[in-house]
Amino acid sequence: MLADLLRLFSGSAAAFVALLLLRAALHKAADASRFEGVLADYDLAPGWALKPLRAILPALEIAAAGALCFGPTQVVGAVLAGGVLAVYGAAMAIALWRGRTEIDCGCGGPALQLGWGLVVRNATLVAMLLPAALASTGWHALSEAGVGWAVALVALAGWIACEQLAANHRRMRKATGLSAVDLFGGAA
Repeated sequence: MLADLLRLFSGSAAAFVALLLLRAALHKAADASRFEGVLADYDLAPGWALKPLRAILPALEIAAAGALCFGPTQVVGAVLAGGVLAVYGAAMAIALWRGRTEIDCGCGGPALQLGWGLVVRNATLVAMLLPAALASTGWHALSEAGVGWAVALVALAGWIACEQLAANHRRMRKATGLSAVDLFGGAA
């Protein structure tokens, strides 16, 4: 029973991260020049490296996402995805330590300003991949795969909703100077 739950969690987490990486890669590829600007804002790579990086990073995300989707390559995909997410988290941490808080994270989806919460988010995603990286067992039945992918899709929908709420809150606060608590009330 516990092994079945671990296999379901591991597979669902791998599928969820694969969907996140695919979404991020497509977002970056759809507006490569904007992504190059985001990379420049981090100020971590020399100017000559920005064009190659804007192509290499989405390609790594797509490769990791693809490898996460198949049992035989899931361990490699989890290690690659974990490495990509860890590098992104480290880049965010370095930028924050340098005081570069007013830049877009470049994660895909709505523009999110850098913050330590994003670093923790990436560390959490890496931790979610640990079971898949340590031992991929793959789903044993089509029904398990169906449940796993359904869980991943629901998680992705929740993720996208939370990202949009966070982006809207920041825009609202910037435009009005008020937070959601100021507008809608909070715990007294």
